[in-house]
Amino acid sequence: MCELCEESGVISVEEYEAVSGDVCEYVPDDFEPDSVDEPLYQCPNPPEYCVVDSLVEEHLCGLHAKDDPEDEADALLEAVGLGSAQILQIKPQSSEKCEHIDLINGTPECGESATHARVLEIESFLCAQHLKEYLASARDQRQ
Repeated sequence: MCELCEESGVISVEEYEAVSGDVCEYVPDDFEPDSVDEPLYQCPNPPEYCVVDSLVEEHLCGLHAKDDPEDEADALLEAVGLGSAQILQIKPQSSEKCEHIDLINGTPECGESATHARVLEIESFLCAQHLKEYLASARDQRQ
C-alpha cells in the first residue's frame, strides 16, 4: 500500500447551507437499487455538512502518469462540481503496479512499477444524522 492510500479518507467536514431542493447525498455501503429508476439518494433531508474525501483511484507508472487519457474525465469531474483529481508522485513500492488499462486497444493492466497515483477529492453533502453514519463507516474501513 502506498503512502497516499494510507492517508486516504475524510479530509474535512464543514457546515453547509443547503439551497432549495438540495437533498442529503448519503448512500449506504450496502445500497443496491432494484432498478435503474430507483433514486440513488434515499434521504429527503437537506444537507447540513460538506464532507471532502481523498481516494486513490489508481496507481500509474511514469509513462502512464504523463500520457494520461483521464485528463478529460478529471476536468469533467471538476466542471460539474463533484470534486477534483490530480496525479501525485508516490514513493516506489514493489507491491504497487501500474493499473492503467488501454480501453481503446483492449490491452490489460500495464503492470510496471507504479511511481504515481491518481487521487480524487470527492465532495458529499450530508444531513447531521447521516454525517455520523458516514464518519463511523469511514472509521471502520480504516481499521
